[in-house]
Amino acid sequence: MTFETIIESFQDFNINPQFQPLCFNPPADLKATCSSLSETPTYLFRVASAKTSAQTSSTWVRPKSTLPHGEDIFSNLNEGKKRDRIAALLNDHLWWKEPPNDPFVSWTSSLLFALQYIYFRRWSYRDGSPLDEINLYVIDTTEFPRGTFIRDLDLLNAFLENDPNPQGDSLAKLKEFRDAKLYFGEYLSQGALQIEGRCQVINAQSLCEGNRLRRIQPAFADIQLPQQRPLWANEVLRLRRVLATRRQTHPAVPHDCMQALREIVGLFENPAWRLPMAVYFAALMGDLIETATASTPTIPIGVSAAALLEELRSYYESSDIGLDCDQLKTKIIAPAAMPELIQTETIFRRVHKDYTLRKALDTLGKARSFLGRLGGIAATVSAVDPDRTATKEILSEVNTIIKDSRLIVCLDAFPQRLSS
Repeated sequence: MTFETIIESFQDFNINPQFQPLCFNPPADLKATCSSLSETPTYLFRVASAKTSAQTSSTWVRPKSTLPHGEDIFSNLNEGKKRDRIAALLNDHLWWKEPPNDPFVSWTSSLLFALQYIYFRRWSYRDGSPLDEINLYVIDTTEFPRGTFIRDLDLLNAFLENDPNPQGDSLAKLKEFRDAKLYFGEYLSQGALQIEGRCQVINAQSLCEGNRLRRIQPAFADIQLPQQRPLWANEVLRLRRVLATRRQTHPAVPHDCMQALREIVGLFENPAWRLPMAVYFAALMGDLIETATASTPTIPIGVSAAALLEELRSYYESSDIGLDCDQLKTKIIAPAAMPELIQTETIFRRVHKDYTLRKALDTLGKARSFLGRLGGIAATVSAVDPDRTATKEILSEVNTIIKDSRLIVCLDAFPQRLSS
Protein backbone atom coordinates (compact mmCIF):
# COMPACT_ATOMS: atom_id res chain seq x y z
CA MET A 1 0.00 0.00 0.00
CA THR A 2 1.47 3.34 -1.08
CA PHE A 3 1.62 6.40 1.15
CA GLU A 4 -0.99 8.11 -1.07
CA THR A 5 -3.34 5.13 -0.66
CA ILE A 6 -3.00 5.24 3.13
CA ILE A 7 -3.79 8.98 3.20
CA GLU A 8 -6.77 8.44 0.91
CA SER A 9 -8.12 5.64 3.09
CA PHE A 10 -8.10 7.99 6.09
CA GLN A 11 -9.87 10.66 4.06
CA ASP A 12 -12.55 8.16 3.12
CA PHE A 13 -13.44 7.69 6.79
CA ASN A 14 -15.27 11.01 6.41
CA ILE A 15 -17.86 9.52 4.05
CA ASN A 16 -21.21 11.20 4.56
CA PRO A 17 -24.19 9.08 3.51
CA GLN A 18 -26.20 12.30 3.15
CA PHE A 19 -23.55 13.91 0.91
CA GLN A 20 -25.01 15.65 -2.14
CA PRO A 21 -22.91 16.51 -5.19
CA LEU A 22 -22.44 20.10 -6.26
CA CYS A 23 -24.75 20.49 -9.26
CA PHE A 24 -24.54 22.90 -12.16
CA ASN A 25 -27.44 25.35 -12.07
CA PRO A 26 -27.09 27.84 -14.93
CA PRO A 27 -29.09 31.10 -14.91
CA ALA A 28 -32.16 31.44 -17.12
CA ASP A 29 -30.24 33.01 -20.01
CA LEU A 30 -27.95 29.96 -20.23
CA LYS A 31 -30.40 27.10 -19.61
CA ALA A 32 -31.00 26.54 -23.33
CA THR A 33 -27.23 26.55 -23.93
CA CYS A 34 -26.70 23.91 -21.25
CA SER A 35 -29.08 21.30 -22.68
CA SER A 36 -26.84 18.40 -21.61
CA LEU A 37 -27.97 18.78 -18.00
CA SER A 38 -31.03 16.69 -18.89
CA GLU A 39 -29.36 14.70 -21.68
CA THR A 40 -26.54 12.94 -19.87
CA PRO A 41 -25.41 9.48 -21.04
CA THR A 42 -26.16 6.69 -18.57
CA TYR A 43 -22.52 5.62 -18.35
CA LEU A 44 -19.45 7.84 -18.11
CA PHE A 45 -15.82 6.69 -17.96
CA ARG A 46 -12.69 8.04 -16.30
CA VAL A 47 -9.08 6.83 -16.24
CA ALA A 48 -6.87 7.80 -13.32
CA SER A 49 -3.60 6.98 -11.61
CA ALA A 50 -1.93 8.28 -8.46
CA LYS A 51 -0.45 11.05 -10.62
CA THR A 52 -3.81 12.28 -11.90
CA SER A 53 -4.51 15.85 -10.77
CA ALA A 54 -7.95 14.98 -9.36
CA GLN A 55 -7.82 12.35 -6.62
CA THR A 56 -9.85 9.35 -7.73
CA SER A 57 -10.82 6.24 -5.78
CA SER A 58 -13.77 3.87 -5.69
CA THR A 59 -15.25 6.13 -3.00
CA TRP A 60 -14.49 9.74 -3.97
CA VAL A 61 -13.42 11.87 -6.89
CA ARG A 62 -11.91 15.15 -5.71
CA PRO A 63 -10.61 17.95 -7.96
CA LYS A 64 -7.56 19.99 -7.01
CA SER A 65 -9.76 22.66 -5.51
CA THR A 66 -13.35 23.60 -4.85
CA LEU A 67 -14.84 27.05 -5.05
CA PRO A 68 -15.52 28.79 -1.70
CA HIS A 69 -18.21 27.12 0.41
CA GLY A 70 -18.94 24.56 -2.28
CA GLU A 71 -20.17 27.20 -4.70
CA ASP A 72 -21.62 26.31 -8.10
CA ILE A 73 -19.68 27.98 -10.91
CA PHE A 74 -22.94 29.56 -12.09
CA SER A 75 -23.76 31.03 -8.68
CA ASN A 76 -23.76 34.87 -8.70
CA LEU A 77 -22.26 34.69 -12.15
CA ASN A 78 -22.78 38.38 -12.92
CA GLU A 79 -21.03 39.65 -9.80
CA GLY A 80 -17.73 41.40 -10.44
CA LYS A 81 -15.53 39.48 -12.85
CA LYS A 82 -16.72 36.00 -11.96
CA ARG A 83 -17.56 35.12 -15.57
CA ASP A 84 -13.98 35.93 -16.53
CA ARG A 85 -12.58 33.87 -13.64
CA ILE A 86 -14.71 30.82 -14.47
CA ALA A 87 -13.87 31.12 -18.18
CA ALA A 88 -10.15 31.15 -17.28
CA LEU A 89 -10.53 28.10 -15.00
CA LEU A 90 -12.44 26.23 -17.71
CA ASN A 91 -9.85 27.12 -20.34
CA ASP A 92 -6.96 25.99 -18.14
CA HIS A 93 -8.72 22.73 -17.28
CA LEU A 94 -9.58 21.80 -20.87
CA TRP A 95 -6.08 22.71 -22.08
CA TRP A 96 -4.50 20.48 -19.42
CA LYS A 97 -2.78 23.32 -17.57
CA GLU A 98 -3.84 21.83 -14.21
CA PRO A 99 -4.32 25.08 -12.26
CA PRO A 100 -4.11 24.68 -8.45
CA ASN A 101 -7.62 26.11 -8.09
CA ASP A 102 -9.20 23.77 -10.67
CA PRO A 103 -12.75 22.84 -9.50
CA PHE A 104 -13.49 20.47 -12.42
CA VAL A 105 -13.22 16.71 -13.00
CA SER A 106 -13.37 15.27 -16.52
CA TRP A 107 -15.34 12.22 -17.69
CA THR A 108 -16.01 10.78 -21.13
CA SER A 109 -18.93 8.97 -22.72
CA SER A 110 -16.50 7.14 -25.04
CA LEU A 111 -14.99 3.89 -23.77
CA LEU A 112 -12.61 3.97 -26.76
CA PHE A 113 -11.29 7.38 -25.68
CA ALA A 114 -10.89 6.19 -22.08
CA LEU A 115 -9.01 3.03 -23.10
CA GLN A 116 -6.63 4.98 -25.31
CA TYR A 117 -5.99 7.28 -22.35
CA ILE A 118 -4.66 4.24 -20.49
CA TYR A 119 -1.99 3.95 -23.20
CA PHE A 120 -1.23 7.65 -22.89
CA ARG A 121 -0.98 7.50 -19.08
CA ARG A 122 1.26 4.44 -19.26
CA TRP A 123 3.88 5.93 -21.59
CA SER A 124 3.50 9.71 -21.28
CA TYR A 125 6.25 11.70 -19.57
CA ARG A 126 3.44 13.38 -17.64
CA ASP A 127 2.64 10.11 -15.88
CA GLY A 128 4.43 6.86 -16.77
CA SER A 129 2.57 4.85 -14.11
CA PRO A 130 2.70 1.05 -14.45
CA LEU A 131 -0.55 -0.56 -15.54
CA ASP A 132 -1.33 -1.92 -12.09
CA GLU A 133 -1.49 1.69 -10.81
CA ILE A 134 -3.93 2.86 -13.48
CA ASN A 135 -7.68 2.27 -13.15
CA LEU A 136 -10.72 2.55 -15.39
CA TYR A 137 -13.76 3.96 -13.56
CA VAL A 138 -17.33 3.63 -14.84
CA ILE A 139 -20.19 5.49 -13.18
CA ASP A 140 -23.96 5.21 -13.56
CA THR A 141 -25.11 8.82 -13.93
CA THR A 142 -28.74 7.92 -13.13
CA GLU A 143 -27.59 7.48 -9.53
CA PHE A 144 -26.72 11.20 -9.31
CA PRO A 145 -29.00 14.26 -9.24
CA ARG A 146 -29.75 16.11 -12.46
CA GLY A 147 -27.06 18.71 -13.07
CA THR A 148 -24.17 16.71 -11.62
CA PHE A 149 -22.58 16.46 -15.08
CA ILE A 150 -22.45 18.89 -17.97
CA ARG A 151 -21.03 18.57 -21.48
CA ASP A 152 -17.79 20.46 -22.14
CA LEU A 153 -19.27 21.96 -25.31
CA ASP A 154 -22.12 23.49 -23.33
CA LEU A 155 -19.65 25.21 -21.01
CA LEU A 156 -17.57 26.35 -23.97
CA ASN A 157 -20.65 27.94 -25.51
CA ALA A 158 -21.66 29.51 -22.18
CA PHE A 159 -18.30 31.22 -21.57
CA LEU A 160 -17.09 31.85 -25.13
CA GLU A 161 -17.66 35.61 -24.82
CA ASN A 162 -15.28 35.67 -21.85
CA ASP A 163 -12.47 33.83 -23.65
CA PRO A 164 -9.31 34.57 -21.60
CA ASN A 165 -6.82 33.96 -24.40
CA PRO A 166 -8.47 34.52 -27.79
CA GLN A 167 -5.18 34.53 -29.72
CA GLY A 168 -3.66 31.38 -28.20
CA ASP A 169 -4.91 28.27 -26.44
CA SER A 170 -8.45 29.55 -26.26
CA LEU A 171 -12.01 28.44 -25.65
CA ALA A 172 -12.75 29.34 -29.27
CA LYS A 173 -10.01 27.01 -30.54
CA LEU A 174 -11.29 24.20 -28.30
CA LYS A 175 -14.80 24.70 -29.66
CA GLU A 176 -13.44 24.62 -33.21
CA PHE A 177 -11.72 21.30 -32.46
CA ARG A 178 -14.86 19.84 -30.85
CA ASP A 179 -17.08 20.94 -33.73
CA ALA A 180 -14.76 19.18 -36.17
CA LYS A 181 -13.58 15.61 -35.58
CA LEU A 182 -11.91 16.11 -32.21
CA TYR A 183 -15.01 15.46 -30.15
CA PHE A 184 -14.67 12.80 -27.47
CA GLY A 185 -17.84 13.08 -25.42
CA GLU A 186 -16.26 14.96 -22.52
CA TYR A 187 -18.41 15.80 -19.50
CA LEU A 188 -17.42 17.73 -16.38
CA SER A 189 -18.43 17.52 -12.74
CA GLN A 190 -17.52 20.14 -10.12
CA GLY A 191 -16.38 19.74 -6.55
CA ALA A 192 -16.05 16.47 -4.66
CA LEU A 193 -18.15 13.56 -5.91
CA GLN A 194 -18.98 10.53 -3.79
CA ILE A 195 -19.15 7.59 -6.22
CA GLU A 196 -19.15 4.63 -3.83
CA GLY A 197 -21.90 2.16 -4.77
CA ARG A 198 -22.47 3.94 -8.08
CA CYS A 199 -19.37 2.87 -9.95
CA GLN A 200 -17.27 -0.05 -11.08
CA VAL A 201 -13.47 0.00 -11.07
CA ILE A 202 -11.28 -2.13 -13.35
CA ASN A 203 -7.51 -2.18 -13.05
CA ALA A 204 -5.67 -1.54 -16.32
CA GLN A 205 -3.33 -4.48 -15.70
CA SER A 206 -6.31 -6.86 -15.56
CA LEU A 207 -7.87 -5.20 -18.59
CA CYS A 208 -4.77 -5.69 -20.73
CA GLU A 209 -3.77 -9.09 -19.34
CA GLY A 210 -3.66 -11.88 -21.90
CA ASN A 211 -3.77 -9.30 -24.71
CA ARG A 212 -7.51 -8.94 -24.07
CA LEU A 213 -8.06 -5.58 -25.73
CA ARG A 214 -6.19 -6.57 -28.90
CA ARG A 215 -8.11 -9.84 -29.11
CA ILE A 216 -11.32 -7.80 -29.17
CA GLN A 217 -9.91 -5.21 -31.61
CA PRO A 218 -6.56 -6.11 -33.25
CA ALA A 219 -6.07 -2.47 -34.30
CA PHE A 220 -5.21 -1.53 -30.70
CA ALA A 221 -1.46 -1.07 -30.21
CA ASP A 222 0.55 -3.44 -28.03
CA ILE A 223 0.60 -1.63 -24.69
CA GLN A 224 3.72 -3.53 -23.61
CA LEU A 225 5.81 -1.81 -26.31
CA PRO A 226 7.27 1.51 -25.04
CA GLN A 227 6.13 4.63 -26.89
CA GLN A 228 8.37 7.70 -26.81
CA ARG A 229 5.56 9.97 -27.99
CA PRO A 230 2.32 8.20 -27.11
CA LEU A 231 -0.68 9.36 -29.09
CA TRP A 232 -4.11 9.93 -27.64
CA ALA A 233 -6.58 12.00 -29.69
CA ASN A 234 -5.03 11.13 -33.06
CA GLU A 235 -4.88 7.45 -32.13
CA VAL A 236 -8.58 7.55 -31.26
CA LEU A 237 -9.26 9.06 -34.69
CA ARG A 238 -7.28 6.24 -36.32
CA LEU A 239 -9.21 3.61 -34.37
CA ARG A 240 -12.49 5.31 -35.28
CA ARG A 241 -11.60 4.95 -38.95
CA VAL A 242 -11.02 1.25 -38.33
CA LEU A 243 -14.39 0.88 -36.59
CA ALA A 244 -16.17 2.74 -39.39
CA THR A 245 -14.72 0.42 -42.06
CA ARG A 246 -17.21 -2.27 -43.05
CA ARG A 247 -14.53 -4.88 -43.74
CA GLN A 248 -11.50 -4.53 -41.50
CA THR A 249 -8.01 -5.37 -42.72
CA HIS A 250 -7.24 -7.42 -39.61
CA PRO A 251 -10.57 -8.52 -38.09
CA ALA A 252 -10.80 -10.26 -34.75
CA VAL A 253 -10.88 -14.06 -34.66
CA PRO A 254 -14.51 -14.73 -33.59
CA HIS A 255 -13.93 -17.45 -31.00
CA ASP A 256 -10.94 -15.72 -29.40
CA CYS A 257 -12.72 -12.38 -29.53
CA MET A 258 -15.72 -13.77 -27.61
CA GLN A 259 -13.44 -15.37 -25.04
CA ALA A 260 -11.65 -12.05 -24.48
CA LEU A 261 -15.01 -10.29 -24.12
CA ARG A 262 -16.05 -12.90 -21.55
CA GLU A 263 -12.81 -12.38 -19.60
CA ILE A 264 -13.18 -8.59 -19.52
CA VAL A 265 -16.86 -8.65 -18.54
CA GLY A 266 -15.98 -11.06 -15.73
CA LEU A 267 -13.85 -8.30 -14.19
CA PHE A 268 -17.01 -6.36 -13.29
CA GLU A 269 -17.93 -7.50 -9.79
CA ASN A 270 -21.57 -6.40 -9.89
CA PRO A 271 -23.51 -8.75 -12.25
CA ALA A 272 -25.99 -5.97 -13.11
CA TRP A 273 -23.19 -4.07 -14.88
CA ARG A 274 -22.05 -6.96 -17.06
CA LEU A 275 -24.56 -6.70 -19.91
CA PRO A 276 -24.15 -2.95 -20.54
CA MET A 277 -20.36 -3.16 -20.25
CA ALA A 278 -20.31 -6.20 -22.55
CA VAL A 279 -22.17 -4.08 -25.12
CA TYR A 280 -19.68 -1.20 -24.78
CA PHE A 281 -16.67 -3.48 -25.25
CA ALA A 282 -18.37 -5.44 -28.05
CA ALA A 283 -18.88 -2.17 -29.93
CA LEU A 284 -15.08 -1.96 -30.25
CA MET A 285 -15.11 -5.06 -32.46
CA GLY A 286 -16.31 -2.91 -35.34
CA ASP A 287 -18.96 -3.72 -37.91
CA LEU A 288 -20.81 -6.97 -37.25
CA ILE A 289 -21.29 -9.57 -39.99
CA GLU A 290 -24.95 -10.40 -40.55
CA THR A 291 -24.53 -14.12 -41.30
CA ALA A 292 -23.26 -16.62 -38.76
CA THR A 293 -21.23 -18.38 -41.48
CA ALA A 294 -19.40 -15.23 -42.55
CA SER A 295 -16.11 -16.36 -41.03
CA THR A 296 -14.14 -19.58 -41.19
CA PRO A 297 -11.49 -20.70 -38.67
CA THR A 298 -8.77 -20.05 -41.22
CA ILE A 299 -10.11 -16.84 -42.79
CA PRO A 300 -11.90 -14.73 -40.17
CA ILE A 301 -13.63 -11.69 -41.64
CA GLY A 302 -15.34 -10.49 -38.48
CA VAL A 303 -17.75 -11.35 -35.71
CA SER A 304 -21.34 -12.19 -36.62
CA ALA A 305 -24.28 -10.40 -35.00
CA ALA A 306 -25.85 -13.78 -34.22
CA ALA A 307 -22.74 -15.02 -32.41
CA LEU A 308 -22.51 -11.83 -30.37
CA LEU A 309 -26.17 -12.01 -29.31
CA GLU A 310 -25.69 -15.62 -28.29
CA GLU A 311 -22.81 -14.52 -26.06
CA LEU A 312 -24.71 -11.56 -24.57
CA ARG A 313 -27.78 -13.65 -23.65
CA SER A 314 -25.94 -15.09 -20.67
CA TYR A 315 -26.06 -11.61 -19.09
CA TYR A 316 -29.76 -10.90 -19.69
CA GLU A 317 -31.07 -12.32 -16.42
CA SER A 318 -28.74 -10.32 -14.14
CA SER A 319 -29.24 -7.06 -16.04
CA ASP A 320 -31.29 -4.12 -14.79
CA ILE A 321 -31.26 -1.97 -17.94
CA GLY A 322 -35.00 -2.42 -18.56
CA LEU A 323 -35.11 -5.29 -21.05
CA ASP A 324 -38.78 -5.82 -20.13
CA CYS A 325 -39.67 -2.18 -20.85
CA ASP A 326 -40.69 -0.57 -24.14
CA GLN A 327 -37.45 1.42 -24.03
CA LEU A 328 -34.14 0.55 -22.41
CA LYS A 329 -32.99 2.62 -19.44
CA THR A 330 -29.64 3.22 -21.10
CA LYS A 331 -29.18 6.62 -22.74
CA ILE A 332 -26.57 6.76 -25.47
CA ILE A 333 -25.71 10.07 -27.13
CA ALA A 334 -24.02 9.09 -30.37
CA PRO A 335 -23.03 11.96 -32.70
CA ALA A 336 -21.85 11.12 -36.20
CA ALA A 337 -18.22 11.76 -35.21
CA MET A 338 -18.26 8.91 -32.67
CA PRO A 339 -18.72 5.55 -34.49
CA GLU A 340 -17.90 3.68 -31.28
CA LEU A 341 -21.07 5.06 -29.70
CA ILE A 342 -23.16 4.58 -32.84
CA GLN A 343 -22.18 0.90 -32.72
CA THR A 344 -22.89 0.76 -28.97
CA GLU A 345 -26.39 2.13 -29.58
CA THR A 346 -26.93 -0.35 -32.42
CA ILE A 347 -25.97 -3.33 -30.26
CA PHE A 348 -28.23 -2.18 -27.42
CA ARG A 349 -31.13 -2.06 -29.93
CA ARG A 350 -30.25 -5.56 -31.16
CA VAL A 351 -30.18 -6.84 -27.57
CA HIS A 352 -33.56 -5.31 -26.76
CA LYS A 353 -35.10 -6.70 -29.95
CA ASP A 354 -33.58 -10.13 -29.32
CA TYR A 355 -34.85 -10.25 -25.72
CA THR A 356 -38.35 -9.09 -26.72
CA LEU A 357 -38.56 -11.57 -29.61
CA ARG A 358 -37.34 -14.50 -27.52
CA LYS A 359 -39.81 -13.62 -24.76
CA ALA A 360 -42.66 -13.43 -27.31
CA LEU A 361 -41.69 -16.81 -28.77
CA ASP A 362 -41.56 -18.30 -25.28
CA THR A 363 -45.01 -16.89 -24.54
CA LEU A 364 -46.38 -18.30 -27.81
CA GLY A 365 -44.93 -21.69 -26.94
CA LYS A 366 -46.65 -21.62 -23.57
CA ALA A 367 -49.91 -20.50 -25.17
CA ARG A 368 -49.74 -23.33 -27.71
CA SER A 369 -49.10 -25.84 -24.94
CA PHE A 370 -51.95 -24.41 -22.90
CA LEU A 371 -54.42 -24.57 -25.78
CA GLY A 372 -53.42 -28.17 -26.44
CA ARG A 373 -54.04 -29.10 -22.81
CA LEU A 374 -57.29 -27.14 -22.83
CA GLY A 375 -58.48 -29.00 -25.93
CA GLY A 376 -57.79 -32.33 -24.25
CA ILE A 377 -59.75 -31.29 -21.17
CA ALA A 378 -62.67 -30.03 -23.29
CA ALA A 379 -62.82 -33.36 -25.13
CA THR A 380 -62.89 -35.22 -21.83
CA VAL A 381 -65.65 -32.99 -20.47
CA SER A 382 -67.72 -33.41 -23.66
CA ALA A 383 -67.61 -37.18 -23.30
CA VAL A 384 -69.21 -37.03 -19.86
CA ASP A 385 -71.41 -33.98 -20.50
CA PRO A 386 -73.96 -34.81 -23.24
CA ASP A 387 -76.05 -31.64 -22.75
CA ARG A 388 -72.83 -29.53 -22.82
CA THR A 389 -73.79 -27.47 -19.74
CA ALA A 390 -70.35 -27.82 -18.13
CA THR A 391 -68.64 -27.27 -21.48
CA LYS A 392 -70.43 -23.95 -21.95
CA GLU A 393 -69.34 -22.86 -18.47
CA ILE A 394 -65.73 -23.74 -19.29
CA LEU A 395 -65.81 -21.80 -22.56
CA SER A 396 -67.40 -18.83 -20.79
CA GLU A 397 -64.57 -18.76 -18.24
CA VAL A 398 -61.95 -19.05 -21.00
CA ASN A 399 -63.55 -16.12 -22.83
CA THR A 400 -63.51 -14.02 -19.65
CA ILE A 401 -59.81 -14.74 -19.09
CA ILE A 402 -58.95 -13.73 -22.66
CA LYS A 403 -60.92 -10.48 -22.37
CA ASP A 404 -59.14 -9.63 -19.13
CA SER A 405 -55.76 -10.26 -20.81
CA ARG A 406 -55.00 -12.85 -18.16
CA LEU A 407 -54.57 -15.81 -20.50
CA ILE A 408 -50.81 -16.16 -20.17
CA VAL A 409 -50.80 -15.57 -16.42
CA CYS A 410 -53.24 -18.47 -15.99
CA LEU A 411 -51.50 -20.87 -18.38
CA ASP A 412 -50.40 -23.30 -15.71
CA ALA A 413 -53.13 -22.90 -13.11
CA PHE A 414 -56.25 -22.93 -15.29
CA PRO A 415 -56.08 -26.51 -16.65
CA GLN A 416 -55.69 -27.87 -13.12
CA ARG A 417 -58.77 -25.89 -12.04
CA LEU A 418 -60.76 -27.33 -14.94
CA SER A 419 -59.62 -30.87 -14.21
CA SER A 420 -60.72 -30.64 -10.61
